[in-house]
Amino acid sequence: NNFFLVTVLYPALLLWYIHIHILVFGKPVGIQNVPSTYLFMLWVIFGLFFPLILMPSIFTCFRGTGVHAVMGIGAAPEGVISAAAIKLLGGKMQAIFKPKDDADRERLLKMGVRLDDVYTQDELAPGKHLIFCATAVTPITTTSKAVLEGVSFFAGGAKTSSLVITNNFMNFVPTTHVLNKQEFTDKKSEFRLY
Repeated sequence: NNFFLVTVLYPALLLWYIHIHILVFGKPVGIQNVPSTYLFMLWVIFGLFFPLILMPSIFTCFRGTGVHAVMGIGAAPEGVISAAAIKLLGGKMQAIFKPKDDADRERLLKMGVRLDDVYTQDELAPGKHLIFCATAVTPITTTSKAVLEGVSFFAGGAKTSSLVITNNFMNFVPTTHVLNKQEFTDKKSEFRLY
């Protein structure tokens, strides 16, 4: 769980904060400005790529989404994150490691990965107390409906839509963020909360 927080969740949240302040509002963050191109690339990776890769596998655990099975390739972090959500939702998953070259094979073997084994959700996410959280950048839809709405901006703020799953509950979390209190108040954006 700490590996996920440090490598995925914290950078994603930081990049969203920086993205909104620099690219949307044109306000610098910190002492040295980072070129917008780098920020945009990181935002695409953490803000767009991860949700598009992870969500289809999670949709297999929901009735009425029209998604019954998913097959694909990806890296270990995406597999572990998907396995946590699937395990929490009572679904099943199988995964195998296929190294792309000899250097990758050696690295996996040094980490103790059994290359010929088929891993399940219980082996990829062995914890007893798991948490999965995803926030949509763009609308995440299935064949029949939108599961999570994308980010929408308004005067002085933004709305996001998240999915949180734990051992005890699953919750869709709509959130209104006040990004510029003065503009939010001047434009009377509080009425958009309803």
